[in-house]
Amino acid sequence: MDRWSLWTCERGGIDFVQIITAMMIIAIAAVSTTYSIYVGRLSFDDQLQEKQAIRYAREEMEYWSGRIFVEPLSSQEMLGDTQTGRRVLVDPRNPNDQSDNVWGRVFYARIIPVDLLLTGEETTDYYQIHVWVVWPDNIPEGQQRRIDFYSSMIQMNQ
Repeated sequence: MDRWSLWTCERGGIDFVQIITAMMIIAIAAVSTTYSIYVGRLSFDDQLQEKQAIRYAREEMEYWSGRIFVEPLSSQEMLGDTQTGRRVLVDPRNPNDQSDNVWGRVFYARIIPVDLLLTGEETTDYYQIHVWVVWPDNIPEGQQRRIDFYSSMIQMNQ
């Protein structure tokens, strides 16, 4: 029996083409699995960031709704903050290194008092509030994501 006879197709062994084909299939499966995990992680990060942004937008909306009911807003507060915004932490990545955290900004537009003129009195019937959160997007780089909240809040007359 020849020592190479097991590697030839004549006696039912494995040939070189079959070995290369198996190695290619294993390599493609490994690369595909790694890429799927990477894409899944990015998708999870995007969902987490969007959830945090929604939470910050709701908090800002609740803050201004509460402020309207508790005390009258100043003229400066009624104008809104569309330029600088409040800086918020959308995604804390690594507690030991703050450089890769994802930061966003919360803005609110001019708060508009609306009188429906249905009551015959010159009172504010409701307020229109617009809040949005902006943060950088993972893919593609350099673009931003945005969540908008609109609210029409009824004024309770005493």
